[in-house]
Order: sequence, then structure tokens, then C-alpha cells
Amino acid sequence: MIGLAMMLAVQDVEPLDDYMTGTVLLAHCSARDATCTAYIEGVIDLQRTLDAYGLTKGTFCPSAKLEPGLMADITVRWLRAHPQSQHMGAGPLVVTAVSKIFPCPKS
Repeated sequence: MIGLAMMLAVQDVEPLDDYMTGTVLLAHCSARDATCTAYIEGVIDLQRTLDAYGLTKGTFCPSAKLEPGLMADITVRWLRAHPQSQHMGAGPLVVTAVSKIFPCPKS
């Protein structure tokens, strides 16, 4: 689990052959495919679980409930603004996009 937490904290993660990339996720989201929101919800849920167990700390801090459509919009905007990162693993890209919009206060 700690290795997974560290992997999610790194933005420049090269995907495995059968791993979801930012490019593939963007295609799903652009087609309004349910895979888009399901994938993003899974990433958000995993990151919150890692935070809750202390494996990561304050990755993102939303002020309200995270709605799947909002998370998809945030992710799509970030992916379109960063085409050079789209070849990377989608999970860390989702976390990066959300954390840019909902940063945690510095302690």
C-alpha cells in the first residue's frame, strides 16, 4: 500500500501496457462514456482511503461534496491544458487535476 501511495504522489508515472492513460481517459470523457466518471470516482475514492489510513496526507481538500460530473470537468480541463502529460497514467493525473483545484492548506 505504501508503494501505491508513493506512486500516486508522483505526477510523471509511465503507464503499464494495459493501464489507463490520460489520452484514453480524455477520450472516454469526451464521449461522455460512463467509464470516465467511474474511473475518476475510483481514483478519488482510493486517494481518500489512502489519506484516511495515513498512507498519504492531505492530497486534496474540497470544501463541499465532490460530485462525479464536477470531477470529470476538472480532469478534462486539466488534461486539455496539459497535452504533454496525457501519455502518463490517468490515476495520478486525476489526483493532480483535483489537487490543483482543491489544494489543502499548508500546515
